[in-house]
Amino acid sequence: MAASNVLAISQGRLAANDLHDDIRLKTVVFHSATRPMIDGQCSIEVLRIKRAKQRPLILALSACSAASMDEDAVLVQIVDPDLDLAPHIEVACSIHGITGAEARLARLLVAGHSLLEAAGHLRVQPDTARSYLKQMFLKTGVNRQAALIQLLLASMVRESPGSKLRII
Repeated sequence: MAASNVLAISQGRLAANDLHDDIRLKTVVFHSATRPMIDGQCSIEVLRIKRAKQRPLILALSACSAASMDEDAVLVQIVDPDLDLAPHIEVACSIHGITGAEARLARLLVAGHSLLEAAGHLRVQPDTARSYLKQMFLKTGVNRQAALIQLLLASMVRESPGSKLRII
């Protein structure tokens, strides 16, 4: 686990190494597992776990259950903001039919660059970058830059080492 310096799995349960974070984590897990669905939608709890000399880990927790499971469970997605998201953003762009040039812009936007900064990095005119952005809006059905970034992050598919994703 990449987060092993702050998180651990003990007896099949996720725990934080810091006592304060562990109490917060257990509280959020309990709330996630016991909170009912609202309008057919699962709620997602978000928790930040602090790390020394790095940005905090972000944990997204949501309740899940299946007929094959004897008890309810909580799905925990861990995001390390210090990892390179470029390969995952590429897959998300492919899912939405975003071209290579648009995907290069998307990677810079997801990394936190402004549209003008991204245009400079790509060595294109700001109007060209705006055109790429508008095309991505059309392809994804969103109309704001923040919504595009949120959609791409939500669409990320993480590959196992050695696996190859096939977009159908």
